[in-house]
Amino acid sequence: MNNIALVFTLACFCGCAWASDIAWDDISAGNTRLKTVLVSSSNPRLIYFGSEKGVFESEDNAQSWRNVLSLPSHNRAVNLLLADPHNDNFLYAATGNGLYYSYDKGKSWKRIFKGRNDSEKNCVALAILPQEIYLGTDSGLFLSRDRGRTWNKEGGILSKGQVLTIVYNPAQPR
Repeated sequence: MNNIALVFTLACFCGCAWASDIAWDDISAGNTRLKTVLVSSSNPRLIYFGSEKGVFESEDNAQSWRNVLSLPSHNRAVNLLLADPHNDNFLYAATGNGLYYSYDKGKSWKRIFKGRNDSEKNCVALAILPQEIYLGTDSGLFLSRDRGRTWNKEGGILSKGQVLTIVYNPAQPR
């Protein structure tokens, strides 16, 4: 009886493994240095990607792309794209040249954090909370409590080094 159970388990496992072969399509339009991708939660045909050349948008399920944010500096890389979890019209692009914000799903952009030097300008991590925005840079953690109009650098150990990731736990907000 155990042999029958083993054969049945193996057959199910192998069948699931073969069924899991997924065909992938290249939607990059020749952009081989993609750094981040964002799909709209309200419209899955609306896709953004960030690369070393800026932010690109597709409104037709990746059939065509257009540049919606070009950065005017030597470090134009887009490190992270994030939609505000409370309003998907609001987009954020953490770049090598500061933090950019769009209130209209990427149609227009404004830099809301520029940093004082190259390590502060290189924004690599971001958390959007209802009352605060946390921004991780190569030289520490910054906080805005007014949707990006003003920024304060956090003190202590978080002010001295590179912040690569920010994790928020709503069960323990502090």
